[in-house]
Amino acid sequence: MLHGPSETLVLYNYGPLVEKVQDAIRQALAAKVILKWDNNVVRELRGLCKGDQFGLNPTDFTTTDGATPLKQDRAFAGMINQFFCDMDCVKRIFQDVETELSQNAK
Repeated sequence: MLHGPSETLVLYNYGPLVEKVQDAIRQALAAKVILKWDNNVVRELRGLCKGDQFGLNPTDFTTTDGATPLKQDRAFAGMINQFFCDMDCVKRIFQDVETELSQNAK
């Protein structure tokens, strides 16, 4: 199966992407920017992950060679957009963070 450049970057950076998105969700929930899961959360999270306050740092991710850090450019933005295309995955990540936070609060 052929992958485009954005899909390939998601595959190469999947673990760090999940961890960084989980961190962004934790911060957004703590700041009450996002209160609960609904259909608009994916769009909001995508915007937050590209933004300044909770945004992901492109240097935390690498190009397909595994060594060169990404830059704040179209490739990075495309990777973020592609990651958020899988709404079921994002929903599971969000629910896992919610569960973790509720268990820690007890």
